[in-house]
Amino acid sequence: MRRAPRLMFPLLQGQALRAALHHFRCPLCQDMQTFQAEMFRLGIKIPDRDAAWEEEGAFNELYQRHNSCDASLCLCSLGRDYSNNTGPWRMLLCSSCASCGTHQRCSAIPEDAESWECSGCSGVGTAPSVSAPAQ
Repeated sequence: MRRAPRLMFPLLQGQALRAALHHFRCPLCQDMQTFQAEMFRLGIKIPDRDAAWEEEGAFNELYQRHNSCDASLCLCSLGRDYSNNTGPWRMLLCSSCASCGTHQRCSAIPEDAESWECSGCSGVGTAPSVSAPAQ
């Protein structure tokens, strides 16, 4: 590993504070173990926590589940965002993409259906748009 000039220390320390222990690595070769050992030796402090970009909630939207009825005409009087665990207002998400949802009644899905596919995913060569329970 090449030695970093003294002017690089503030930059390396800043990167270490943002990336933290689990993401701080050599920007050239992506080596983590040797690079971190050398940084410790040089006095760079590397916090043992998640990276700053993960702590700031940058990926929160990935953990949110789609929860509204996307039928062209939603029949639910309580609105597109209402759902129940059973019955006609049970929200079904597309079993292929999970980015579309519908109330059972809004898409005329039988009550015993276990899954549903949106119109974008139920094209030629894919599974049926509604699957009945396993027998």
